[in-house]
Amino acid sequence: MRYMYYQEMKRLKQIAKDRFLGMTKQLRQAFKDINPEEISFPGDNVIFKAKPQWFEIAEDMDRFYAFNSEVSQLLNGPVPPENPDTCKWCYYRICTQKPKEVQEDIPF
Repeated sequence: MRYMYYQEMKRLKQIAKDRFLGMTKQLRQAFKDINPEEISFPGDNVIFKAKPQWFEIAEDMDRFYAFNSEVSQLLNGPVPPENPDTCKWCYYRICTQKPKEVQEDIPF
């Protein structure tokens, strides 16, 4: 009950915030890449010095919806056959499975 109340209050606060600020479209999409150029270890601390790089991503909703459709088809479709020779995930799964009980395979 408390969780439902919390979710409803959170939703109402978001609606009020959107009405107060006005709905605005996100203008730019990007990600920042941070690669340390210099690392030092003064005492018990670690200091990273880096120059972040900004990589802007152009909005392409047609490609996004096409990708989303492909993912949906894959998730709703049949499970693909395992092939550990070409699929690293299949290989990992096979290598990390617990061995079956050998006793069940013995006929006596």
